[in-house]
Amino acid sequence: MRLTTSNYAAEGIAGVSNPGYWGIPVQPNTNYSLIFFAKGHASYSGLLDKRLESNHESIIFASGKIGPLINDWKQYRLNLTTTITTTTTSTTTTATEEEAATTTSNHLNGKLSIRLSKEGTVWLDVVSLFGPFRKDQENGLRIDLANMIEDIKPKFVRFPGGCFVEGDFLKNRFR
Repeated sequence: MRLTTSNYAAEGIAGVSNPGYWGIPVQPNTNYSLIFFAKGHASYSGLLDKRLESNHESIIFASGKIGPLINDWKQYRLNLTTTITTTTTSTTTTATEEEAATTTSNHLNGKLSIRLSKEGTVWLDVVSLFGPFRKDQENGLRIDLANMIEDIKPKFVRFPGGCFVEGDFLKNRFR
């Protein structure tokens, strides 16, 4: 994805965001891993500001900066850690009714935002945000799904992908 900003104002917002399907469930005191590839145009000297924030940008749950970017593809990793106050709303917080309603369930729905800090062009690819994994294994299973699988005590687990044929044609299928 190519992002280009021009006539950038210091207080302005320029970037992209992704709220997931129905919002990213943000938990308090939780570490989220952001992994992505990026490169900057030779003239771009700014940083990338990453945020886990409420859908209406009124609450920032976690944030971090990466940069400066180089003029070649590079993988970047950033840990975004939410605070204990993630689910706290007060009279000074401008949380929406939807966010306030979900507060009682110990999480808020949010979005991931990536913002440029200066005028210029950057490219992003394969942007992935991961929540905590079971047994802290990178790219492992989600804790809730892994616990459900373990609770049913299966004799074997077969994940989707592949079949008994496993060949491009019937003549070279697995036998």
